[in-house]
Amino acid sequence: MRITKLLLEPEEIVEIEELTDEIASTNKDITLAYDFAKDAYALFKEKINKRRNIKSFWDIFSDIRNQYTKFHMMDLMKNVDFYGRIRNFFRYFITSRLFHELDKLDPLEALKIFLNTFQPPQEQQDQQQTPQPQPQSNNSDKDEDDKEDEEEKGEESEEDKQNKKQKPQQQDQGGRSADEDNLPIDMSQFTQKLPKIEKALDSGLLDKEDFQAYLGQQAGIGHSEFKIGNIVDLIDKISKRLSAKELEIFYVARKKEATELYRRDEILESVPYPDDEMSIKTLSDPTEILKLIPTQYAYDDNIFMQKLVKHELLIRDYQARRLKRQALYLLIDVSGSMSGSKNIYACGVALAFVRQAITEGSTYFLRFFDDSPHQLYTVTTQEEAENMSKILIREPFSGGGTDIENAMRKAIEDITKSPEKFEKAEIMIISDGEDDVSLRKTDLQGVKIHSTIIDGKNKGLELISETYTELRSDELN
Repeated sequence: MRITKLLLEPEEIVEIEELTDEIASTNKDITLAYDFAKDAYALFKEKINKRRNIKSFWDIFSDIRNQYTKFHMMDLMKNVDFYGRIRNFFRYFITSRLFHELDKLDPLEALKIFLNTFQPPQEQQDQQQTPQPQPQSNNSDKDEDDKEDEEEKGEESEEDKQNKKQKPQQQDQGGRSADEDNLPIDMSQFTQKLPKIEKALDSGLLDKEDFQAYLGQQAGIGHSEFKIGNIVDLIDKISKRLSAKELEIFYVARKKEATELYRRDEILESVPYPDDEMSIKTLSDPTEILKLIPTQYAYDDNIFMQKLVKHELLIRDYQARRLKRQALYLLIDVSGSMSGSKNIYACGVALAFVRQAITEGSTYFLRFFDDSPHQLYTVTTQEEAENMSKILIREPFSGGGTDIENAMRKAIEDITKSPEKFEKAEIMIISDGEDDVSLRKTDLQGVKIHSTIIDGKNKGLELISETYTELRSDELN
């Protein structure tokens, strides 16, 4: 009995059953295994509303009741509970990042990867496929002698040949077994593996080049290995070569990108082709003459030439909204109070900003600080971003004291004394706020401050900050 509504084509059913036999053979309730695989396939195939493709609880109850009425050989409520759990499993599965990645593939390929990823252990399958002992037959001694003679000659009896040809459906219960051991996947493996798979995918395993480059260096994973069909091997290599902290920093960085904390101003820029908006302006370059609005051609030739020379002709100006190119000066607290999850979170947020430096074409500066400011780093190129990522992943935790004000004064000094180098950078402070700040707005010399406080508060920073955000380090877990 299936828990999805989508009807499948006969050729699809044949392919699904053959694939199920190949990957997760069972000599018990083969119908249950087939139906489960068909349900997964139906969800991969459905392109509009996955959730609506799953039957309601009452639809499932009605199906089971009809089976019970017909066969009278099953525990009604046990089956209702079992298929209810299968339904809940698929409702949960379709919300996972793994399903989202598999859903990009051909449905049969997605099903194959799904069954392979969580297939029962090999020894369990071997036990399932072991032939059951046959009862003693009443054949005559002559028949027994004939069989022994055939075995000595290396020939198979007709009975042996038939046994080999038999498919495992001989113990099929028509999907009424209500036994998880008969499913083509191991539910316990799914429970154990999925959280690790989700964390790796959410960290950018398949689509973040810096993460892939880091895994290539640290875990020896080749670029061609980064594909969803290889997910179990990837997770295994990552768990052996990377610490949980390293993966967590990439995970926080990815989540931070989806919840932008620092928003730059938008500006209108002229673009060569239509984009967001259009306005009218005077011609400033003769090459723009093709953009003249039609009414300008109504002037007689003398007036037209005069207006052209004086740059008075009107042209269409296509515009698009762009984020204003700015510089951000990051101050990252690595003091003793930032140990553990706070440091991981701060490094993850900083890594997200480092990634933005490349994608936005902006310049980012970074200093770690404790009771004094550390070395200044500049991130403007891909190479500098990769080097900075390595530094952040190594968890630059000092264990020293905390002096936020001293670090801020140094950053303000850098920006105001070298305005060309720092391009009027704004300052982003990432700290737990465990230090008093007595600076006033006049001390900032026009520099904007953005504060991100992890697991804490800081009233002094809140009073002088352009934006002030308090976060919990467990918010993105």
